[in-house]
Amino acid sequence: MKKRKIISIVVSLALAFGSMASLVVTADDAEPVQPVTTDEPATTEEPIKEPTILPNDWHFVDIAHNGDTIVALAKNDTIGSLQFNTQGRLYYSADGGETWKPSENQPLASNAQISSNRASQQQILYWKENNMFVAHGGASTYTSENGINWIENTALHWTTNTMFTTSGNCLIFGGQNSANATNDLTAKQFANNKFTLDAATPDYFSLVVAAKPVDSDGNVTVMVADKYVAYDLKFPYSNPAKANWSIVKKGSGTISEAMMYDAVYSQKTDQYFAVDGTEKLKAFTDAGARPQLVVSAGDTVTGVNANADGVLVGMGSGKFFYNNSDQILNSSNNTWTEITVMEGKTPATEPINNIEFLDDGSFIALGTTQIYKGSIEDGYKNINEKDEEQPTPTPTAEATPTPTAEATPTPTAEVTPTPTTEVTPTPTAEPDDSILGAGYRFVDVARNGDTYVALARERQDEGTYDYNNPKLYYSTDGGATWTLNPFKFEDVQNNQHPISFNKPSQQQLFWWAEKNVFVVHGSAMVHTSSDGINWEKAEHLQWTGNAVLVPNGEHIILGGMTNNAGALNVTNNDRNPKDFGSTKLAVYPMTGVGVASKPADNNGNITVLELGGNSAVSVSLKYNSDGTYTWNDLVQNQNQELPMSVYDMVYAEGAEQFLAVSAAETLFAAKSSKQFVKIKVKDGANVTGVSVNDEYIVVGMSDGTMYYTENAELTADTKWTEIPVIKGATKATEEIRNFEISEDGKFIALSLRQIYEGDIHIGYKNIKDEMPIPTPAPELSISYNDGTAVITGPEGTYAVLFAAYDDAGRLIELEAVEVAEIADNGRTVITPEKFTGEEGVSGKLMLWDSLNGMTPLASAPIPFQ
Repeated sequence: MKKRKIISIVVSLALAFGSMASLVVTADDAEPVQPVTTDEPATTEEPIKEPTILPNDWHFVDIAHNGDTIVALAKNDTIGSLQFNTQGRLYYSADGGETWKPSENQPLASNAQISSNRASQQQILYWKENNMFVAHGGASTYTSENGINWIENTALHWTTNTMFTTSGNCLIFGGQNSANATNDLTAKQFANNKFTLDAATPDYFSLVVAAKPVDSDGNVTVMVADKYVAYDLKFPYSNPAKANWSIVKKGSGTISEAMMYDAVYSQKTDQYFAVDGTEKLKAFTDAGARPQLVVSAGDTVTGVNANADGVLVGMGSGKFFYNNSDQILNSSNNTWTEITVMEGKTPATEPINNIEFLDDGSFIALGTTQIYKGSIEDGYKNINEKDEEQPTPTPTAEATPTPTAEATPTPTAEVTPTPTTEVTPTPTAEPDDSILGAGYRFVDVARNGDTYVALARERQDEGTYDYNNPKLYYSTDGGATWTLNPFKFEDVQNNQHPISFNKPSQQQLFWWAEKNVFVVHGSAMVHTSSDGINWEKAEHLQWTGNAVLVPNGEHIILGGMTNNAGALNVTNNDRNPKDFGSTKLAVYPMTGVGVASKPADNNGNITVLELGGNSAVSVSLKYNSDGTYTWNDLVQNQNQELPMSVYDMVYAEGAEQFLAVSAAETLFAAKSSKQFVKIKVKDGANVTGVSVNDEYIVVGMSDGTMYYTENAELTADTKWTEIPVIKGATKATEEIRNFEISEDGKFIALSLRQIYEGDIHIGYKNIKDEMPIPTPAPELSISYNDGTAVITGPEGTYAVLFAAYDDAGRLIELEAVEVAEIADNGRTVITPEKFTGEEGVSGKLMLWDSLNGMTPLASAPIPFQ
């Protein structure tokens, strides 16, 4: 998807692979504690100003990104026997590579061993379907949601020298003489899924791997190769057990002159591209067809990647070349265009080993020790070389938020929340073309009449949980202007906290109509506000730090995870916070959950659906007359086709479906936990936001477009209508995440950093556009009133006919008014000159486009006495 993002680069120089500590929740309703460190002293390093921070003999290895964060791995080639057990480290940068910091949880250096396959550049990836980075080490494998805090995941570690890639929900490996795959995050499946290629060829122990997207039959096609042999393999996406693998084609002979260390699949060319130890580029159309490409005479290829538009390679000389042909072969279409260094910048002179395309089409590349960024159109530069500084406006306090130290809350006795004193927030300036401060993104939005509240989070990757210093903004004029609220997320002891630990969630803010308050959820405290401006703590509504919330009448239904298990819970405004223990319903282990509920039925039963962790849970909730709750009719379903993570969810009453947006930007429509369907809205873009009113379902897309359809059951055949941008207004180009839509079709939409307002029948504009939303043209109609024709409708000219008929239906009188003009989308009254209808039994008014065209537009009876 094409969108502008604020990029924070994480250079994983310190995934010190060994025993890493994980975030721990110790008891139900307890807050996550800081990562446990090893017996080495905690780092106190200051930010490192230059990216050439690698010590002697340290080199970059691999790179991955999730749209906001880029992770790169470096290694030390001189430590360990035969350079196999090489040391690795992690550092990260939150400001585009200007300064660097160590990762939050580094293990002992003695355990910091990367893959024993020391040449491999397939050791870090972003697993989009599961919303996590995965890094492979010699002794174990580690995962991270934000690229900063890493936890060990033994279920994903196969062996020491593997290379890996992903396709959908499958993590796919090549290693030794086997291929392997898993889609299980909690239990090792490698013994069950290992597919042995050719036991008679023991020499190959280094297999590059690349995979195609899941095909229409639900199969994944994989290519694994080394210098001796190459295979095209296939297995079903839903079940990668070894019995389900098959060999599509085998290529033998000398595949390459040396072991291959990197590979990628290009969907545009339908080819696999691989780089070997002699720095040659192989182009596989299949395992048997593998021409060796010369990109630039006298130069060698050291790195390769592909996006939807073409293939980009890095060279041993430090040059970059690009090819956007539909297929790239030696005999044809092997014409490469050099990506030159930006004017006034210094060309790279070291091998370019790793390339990562970002979502906006630009790229980040790693040399041996340096980092470069650029684009196909504009060229590249070393990130050390700064652009000339431009004059900047005087920053406001909001423009550069100061991260606060995160505190671990200490349980205290119950405290009766005290309303905050009333404040009069001061409007903030608009740095970098957004009302948000630098490094912030919108999370959620809620409305009550003309009052809107928007929640934003910090995305500068500062602090343990990456989401410090949340901000609230409000609008009291229907979304036209917005003001920063000085409100802070504080616990009972007034310690400031980040927002929900379920950080992708867009179910953190809502208007609780039954209680006439806004509700916003934080990691340590829920706050409420009757006006969207003045907030008070609501300790009795706080369950756990990673909860998602949805109102249902007088109740709030919560989904989340406690004690490493999935759970549902419920509360209302009259309950004590200690009651959460008695109302919790334990369900399947679920991460990244979304929750939605139906209105209560005639018997007071509320149907609830929770999605996440490739699982779905449906249950009926009953509020009893004694103030207790009962969960009934629990139905749980685990299915690899269900989303791994969900960040937004609603119930569409007209459609009688639960609608959920997954972290993979797929729209799911579910009737129950076992009846669901994936909905495609348009080609070339994914669904990133969803909302409903009584009449319509509205979705936002990854390319900034917005669509609506009637609130009826969604199927593969549902027709969607695009909401156009108003003529002359600013077109949205970044993903649309949040909607608040009123019953008359007016809406506010939030992208990552912008706010749009509109009417689904008319179009939308950015709130900064100085233009009104046009008044919708009235529907064209005609009526008879005391001898006159009354026309309403859009501005234009029309023809009006007055007709009278006898009792046999024959026309006996007719008068035509050739030009009837309606100005300014209004109302016009036409009086005929001669028509009386005195002899008629019945009469009719007819509105035509003109007497020339005679196209009927509207009609009405003339009621004769």
